[in-house]
Amino acid sequence: AGRSEAEIGITFTGLRPGEKLYEELIADADHTLPTKVERVRIAALGELAAPDELAREIAQLQAGEELRPADVRQWLRRRVPEFGPAATT
Repeated sequence: AGRSEAEIGITFTGLRPGEKLYEELIADADHTLPTKVERVRIAALGELAAPDELAREIAQLQAGEELRPADVRQWLRRRVPEFGPAATT
């Protein structure tokens, strides 16, 4: 605070590995609806699980003697269809 741009060196390096240029605000299964304002849309989300249902499923995952990564991944794939390993380049 209180310093000019000339006093602070800023270097633009571009995107780093794994960094996104933009954020995806809705899932692939969701869509948007138009409004009266041309560039404003309403997100029409797919079916959402009830909070108590999610809490019960999470408790079941945690109840096992050992929380196996494979079980967590399977649960995530069921709940979040877009879930998958990060792309490697």
